[in-house]
Amino acid sequence: MEKNRRYFVLFIAMVLFYSWSSLTPHANAAAKVTKIAQSYVEDAENSRLRSVIKGYTKAGKLVWTYKTGWAVQTELETISSYFQKGSNIYLVVEGKVIALNKNTGKVLWKTKSIAGASVHYAFYQKGVLYIGGYDGPDIVAIDKKGKTLWQVADASKGKAYWPYKINLLSDKIEILYDSDSEYEGRAYVDYSGKILNYKEVIRDNE
Repeated sequence: MEKNRRYFVLFIAMVLFYSWSSLTPHANAAAKVTKIAQSYVEDAENSRLRSVIKGYTKAGKLVWTYKTGWAVQTELETISSYFQKGSNIYLVVEGKVIALNKNTGKVLWKTKSIAGASVHYAFYQKGVLYIGGYDGPDIVAIDKKGKTLWQVADASKGKAYWPYKINLLSDKIEILYDSDSEYEGRAYVDYSGKILNYKEVIRDNE
């Protein structure tokens, strides 16, 4: 009797194991995400909003859902649109840069509040993310593991504000600043974060 009971327990364990094994590859295959959708939920009564990001397969099957926390709603963009590099999805919530795995929606890393609002960004070939925004540092360098490499609070040294674009040049980084005049500011830093120079040029309105 005891022997039969052991065989029965072994049989059940084998059935469960092979059932799990057969399902696992299918789950991994289904987790290949080809489409990302982002929406926003507004709580006007409390002047706040949150974002919902979803990952879908090519067939339109929902694989994962990620919801941000609530952010204060202001005239500036406190929750960015997502942006993608390789297999990662990035977004910024109240200055915190968040990286998600595209196929699982899992949070890979999150920074402290460093990026400001209404962010702009660029990726270097080595996977470094350069990002900045209003009411934050002009530029922050973040490696692919979420570590802040360096940041420059004011690359124009007080001569400009409202940085709106980052251009990665061959030997330096260009930061463009918005203004109310016909001129726009341009600051330059090297790839170690050292400030090089600043100049103003006539705005290109084309």
